[in-house]
Amino acid sequence: MTLMRGRRNYLAGVNAHFEAGIGTWVANSNATIAHAPGQGRPNMTPSFLTNAVALTSVASGNMSARHVGSPSSGINVNPGRTAHAEAWFKPDAVARSYQLSHAWYDASSVLISSPFGPSFAGSMTEWTLAYFDDVAPANAAFLHVRAFVLSTGGANEVHYVDDVSLSIPNLNCCVDEYYGWLWP
Repeated sequence: MTLMRGRRNYLAGVNAHFEAGIGTWVANSNATIAHAPGQGRPNMTPSFLTNAVALTSVASGNMSARHVGSPSSGINVNPGRTAHAEAWFKPDAVARSYQLSHAWYDASSVLISSPFGPSFAGSMTEWTLAYFDDVAPANAAFLHVRAFVLSTGGANEVHYVDDVSLSIPNLNCCVDEYYGWLWP
């Protein structure tokens, strides 16, 4: 379990753990997405968290999904605040590299920037954690997190994503991670 001390996970419930579906997640590029029962990251507490989201490539190249469909549906942000994103990835058959990106939008839903975090080499034997920190630009109003699988080999390559979090540090909170808050 990833604990982010003193941070609220803005992707609570189904948008973080995918137990009841894919929530507000949509395909972003070169992918289809679907609920993947039984493919969730193991060793979670509570133990009933067993599902993930599956990204399936349409063609070779990078594929991605994002957590909301429209810019104004993103997480409200304040300029100058740091946003932290994490996601766990697992391949179905071929290990690739994984990466996260923030998409920053202004109050008029115009894309300001979409910086990328580092890439993390995947493994066939265990889940891979990808993470990224970035500071909200001066006129940022909304934020989306995007999950990328890099350089797929062709159509129908499947990778799983689970336990996604998007947080803004320095928020005091005291509730359970599954329901969207973390113990300090």
